[in-house]
Amino acid sequence: MVLGSAALLLVGVFTVSLLSEGGLDELAVVYVVPLMLIGLELGVLGGAGGAALAVVLLLAASARHSELEVLGLAAASASFLIAGVLAGRFSERMQAARDRQERLLTSGLRLARLDNFDALPTVLAQELEQALELANVQVQLRGATAVEIGCSAGATLRVPISTHGIGFGSMTLGMPAGRSFTPEDRVVAEKLALQAGVAADNQRLLAVELERAVLHAELEHTRRRLANHLRNVGHVLENQEAERREIARHLHEQAAQALAGVLLGLRNLERDLDQEVARRQVEEVSDVARRTLTDLRQLAVSVRPPSLDDLGLHGALEGMAERQGTHGARRITLHCDTAGNDLAPEVEACAYRVAEEAIRALHGALTLKLGVDHDRDALRIELGGRCLDHSDQLLAKLAATRARLELMGGTLQTISAGNGQATILAVLPLHPTVTVASWES
Repeated sequence: MVLGSAALLLVGVFTVSLLSEGGLDELAVVYVVPLMLIGLELGVLGGAGGAALAVVLLLAASARHSELEVLGLAAASASFLIAGVLAGRFSERMQAARDRQERLLTSGLRLARLDNFDALPTVLAQELEQALELANVQVQLRGATAVEIGCSAGATLRVPISTHGIGFGSMTLGMPAGRSFTPEDRVVAEKLALQAGVAADNQRLLAVELERAVLHAELEHTRRRLANHLRNVGHVLENQEAERREIARHLHEQAAQALAGVLLGLRNLERDLDQEVARRQVEEVSDVARRTLTDLRQLAVSVRPPSLDDLGLHGALEGMAERQGTHGARRITLHCDTAGNDLAPEVEACAYRVAEEAIRALHGALTLKLGVDHDRDALRIELGGRCLDHSDQLLAKLAATRARLELMGGTLQTISAGNGQATILAVLPLHPTVTVASWES
């Protein structure tokens, strides 16, 4: 299209110059327009060829116009040649810039589509070698094998590879002997380094996402296993508590009652016996039976206090405080505010065990407080007293209690007052099954 327009202009100017009666000086200038079109389309050689054609046409037209002197013809020819060559040179530079941009775009797409980080140095070295016609290329990327292409070179240029402030490596470029890096070459090298940095960063982000996905899958698997484990432990605790209740009932109602009957029979037998020796033997057997009965009752209480089933948590704790005051010579002040709240049997048993273990861990006069935290739907157990241990040592003593609480979704912590006093605070959900469900959701 452009060449056709230039040809028509040349033919038109030549025809007008043949038919015109005026001078050729004015028409000679018009030849510059088609010459520049030819140079822009075909480059330097095309512009020079167009200039030669214009000179030939001008000579042919001058045969009818004797006023065109040799000097004018030479000036016109020089003007034609300069216009054609300049237009061609401009065209070649524009074409080179366009090719460079296309090359950069192609290189960027190729680097961006890489799914193997180890191949990035090789691909980058190949793109650099082709884009800049280099003699030697060295690419070093963090986490990948260094790559070198080509032989010895003259001038060298080192360009860092980075993006978003993260450095990934560097590349060293070598020009053939006799050539140096132009500003355009530096721009191309920096753009390719930036594209390589973006590609490396994409690979890094992809690796992070893959690692995160694997970690998430492992955490999900672990969460499900823990949920199943927690559910199973909950069933085990329920079964153990039921077994404790049954054992305590048998010890209290059967074994203890049987021993009580034996003691009653021994008293009757002792009353009826006349011999002193036989009476002493019966007394010894009675002492053994009484001690056994006491041990059985204490064992029944330790397995599961009957008062939990008979009197509830409040009554069981009052009995514990009374026993501590009688046998342990320790005063325990009890504040229990659970009225109007029907506590589940496993919650009562756990709260009783927590209070029991906490009382053993502290010394001196104690204050035991129980209350319901309606906002958290939980039972608060707070025991304050004198502590002879550091906070870590106190927690170590309560490790089993803490584990029992955590299995039921509760927490336990110790608060030191700094004056030898400490507070043990336990929080127990009123509905422990919610914890298991939360693990599954």
